[in-house]
Amino acid sequence: MVKKFFLLSLLLFAGCVSDTQGKGPRDVFFAYGNGDGVYVISGDGSVNKKVIGGYYYQAVLSPDKTKLACVHDKDFQITIFNLDGNFESQDKPKMAFNSQAAVQGNQFSTVCCPAWSSDSQKLYFLNSNHLIVYDYQEKKTTSLYDFPEGQSGGQTYDQGNMQWSKDGDLLYCMLSGGTDKLAFWAVSPGANQGTPTALTSRDLISDFKFLPELPSGTIESLYGSNENPVLGPIHSPDYRYYFYFKKEQGFLAQQRIEGYDRTTKEKFDVVTLETSLYSK
Repeated sequence: MVKKFFLLSLLLFAGCVSDTQGKGPRDVFFAYGNGDGVYVISGDGSVNKKVIGGYYYQAVLSPDKTKLACVHDKDFQITIFNLDGNFESQDKPKMAFNSQAAVQGNQFSTVCCPAWSSDSQKLYFLNSNHLIVYDYQEKKTTSLYDFPEGQSGGQTYDQGNMQWSKDGDLLYCMLSGGTDKLAFWAVSPGANQGTPTALTSRDLISDFKFLPELPSGTIESLYGSNENPVLGPIHSPDYRYYFYFKKEQGFLAQQRIEGYDRTTKEKFDVVTLETSLYSK
């Protein structure tokens, strides 16, 4: 009991240095997965609803807020939960995978980077070096585009990512191209065509040093913005805001979700997830 009181006192009086400005938008909702479950949260943090527990990541809420897609650790299929108006999971989850993506030993390769269409009727994801779409009306998956062998997404955002362009016409992809390379693509799902845009060292991107040939739209979609780059930004439907994880370092380090307003160029707090005694 004494130890708990001491820790609580430290949390109350230590304070926290932050450059954020107030809270985010109350009427914007998004999903996140942090390894202990998937959640739906509002932009100001007033709603933070746990949908289900488990090792889920890369959670994405559909634009109509009726479905949530996410990736289970090292799984070969996308898990999709149907949600009611209170963000409660309904019925059994649906599974979407690419049956043609078997690799050596009849094992399926992992899936990653789910992305909903604007009408919430199609779900796009990466499976090995394939771009796959699941169509809710046709109830089937289709392979839309094949990237070069050796290029694939990843279940963490430093290994790969896929996001829509602001106008919704292109899917921008960041793929792992070996141990030290990242490959960037712009894919048009409507035309089933892809264009390579850059091949860069992984170290440059980890330091957010973008090559001149990397299009501004790619940077905005995959990293939020030039002035406030982050890994794995979660965009609001109107693209005004994006949300991201922020992990501090040092004593009493906090892990938070923050947001950024592209219009006002200001950061804002969403919610504090946890506090560690020390984090590197």
